[in-house]
Amino acid sequence: NQDDIDTLDEEVVKKTGDQTVAGIKTFTGGIRSAESQPALKTKIIDIGDWNMNTTTYVEVAHGLTHTKIRNTIIVLIRNDENTSYLPLIGDALFAGVADGNILINSTNIVLTRKAGALFDSEDFDSTDYNRGWITINYIP
Repeated sequence: NQDDIDTLDEEVVKKTGDQTVAGIKTFTGGIRSAESQPALKTKIIDIGDWNMNTTTYVEVAHGLTHTKIRNTIIVLIRNDENTSYLPLIGDALFAGVADGNILINSTNIVLTRKAGALFDSEDFDSTDYNRGWITINYIP
């Protein structure tokens, strides 16, 4: 049935039913999981320079409407040697185990490292490159 097919990057794909699509596909409008749910998009933001040994926190502009940000936020910190990528886990999730906090306000994501914890060391004091990335989910 012609109504059951469409094209995607010049390839014919089914509109309904199970599908397997090989390769990387770009969906600029986001991906909608159900008819009644809004599309979910992902944004990856560079943290920028951050000497975590001497500076307790950094603020990174997110450029999004605050109320459209959804609960999935992942922060990856890389060490000075660029050999380890470690998550910044907030206190609210694991009290006493976390190495910092993640706070979102109307304009910024505020990343804080805990004094005396993993990131408060000379392994995280270089400022000549991007310290890591913030991955944030939102609805358009």
